[in-house]
Amino acid sequence: MDLHRMFAKTSYGQILAPRVRFGRYCPETVSEEEWRCALGADVNNLEHMRLTYGLTRQFIRYQNTYGEEVLSREDQKDLLLAATSHDWGESIVGDVMFDLKTDAVETQEATAIRRIINEMFGNGGEDLPARIEQVISDVVENHDTRLGKMFRVIEQLGYLRTGLNAFDLSQQIDDPDMQTGLQWASSNVLSNQIPSLIDVADQYPAVYFFINENAELITEAFMTIPPSVFSNYEAGEDQKNLCKWADAQNIWKDAEFV
Repeated sequence: MDLHRMFAKTSYGQILAPRVRFGRYCPETVSEEEWRCALGADVNNLEHMRLTYGLTRQFIRYQNTYGEEVLSREDQKDLLLAATSHDWGESIVGDVMFDLKTDAVETQEATAIRRIINEMFGNGGEDLPARIEQVISDVVENHDTRLGKMFRVIEQLGYLRTGLNAFDLSQQIDDPDMQTGLQWASSNVLSNQIPSLIDVADQYPAVYFFINENAELITEAFMTIPPSVFSNYEAGEDQKNLCKWADAQNIWKDAEFV
């Protein structure tokens, strides 16, 4: 967290501080400040990393308490370091939603993070910047390594957490524009995260427990969100995302959590 505070004081941290995540779902009638207040720290570009740090600590606790694969002290440090620094590059590249992120975008983010590390620490012989670069390479950018797979799942849990918060809030408000925006965000998250998270629920206890604890809310979201929200996508994207939604619904119906 000292590293997070250090980054927050840089010009790059100050760029991220006022920015929102999930911005494409925010209605024009709703201010960015209202959007942040509604959905909390995860929709703030800077505070998202602090929240991911907390989710990572929970993931580690569940893994080392219930999982077959125990995380060593070094594993834990690398995952926590990844959580703290993984989105630094977005201060240069900008935030791109999960389903829109391409290999080219990830390459740009990787270049940006290395530039920021160099500017923060210089070219000295300190161990920390080298450790950060190694973690970015092995854990954040490489989704095929052991820790890379885990961190990918932690990020997906973060998306799902915010998507469910968005749906829950949509059921409590009367503003039709805000309700539609929240349900649009939620539908996108559930479509993209539920199928792959169900696949790894047996492997990672944090996934199993989170989905199990929120199973009723997930079912309610799949049953409640209307197909009309998909008209908010651009032409051609609406039907593709509607099909993805239907596939995720069917996978959820067949899951052991229902």
